[in-house]
Amino acid sequence: MATTRRGIARAAGEEMSMQQVLEIMRGLQDDITSFRQLSQLFREQYLANKAPPPVSYDLFDVKQYQEETLKEYINRFGAQVRQRSP
Repeated sequence: MATTRRGIARAAGEEMSMQQVLEIMRGLQDDITSFRQLSQLFREQYLANKAPPPVSYDLFDVKQYQEETLKEYINRFGAQVRQRSP
């Protein structure tokens, strides 16, 4: 149960009490009646929260930090370019 509680709290992005987690789980128990329904809801939620793929226009947002050397900046910029390469 502790792993489940931590997982739910992490997904919610906050610290939750055991009571709050139990209330969430009880609510889910009433709403989800089959594994098929659970997997469908999971896919929908995953796709809704999935970060959009990076695009080359985002490279304009890569700026050199105040204390960053030019070499570090170029390495970081290059890594960003490689992420966007097909």
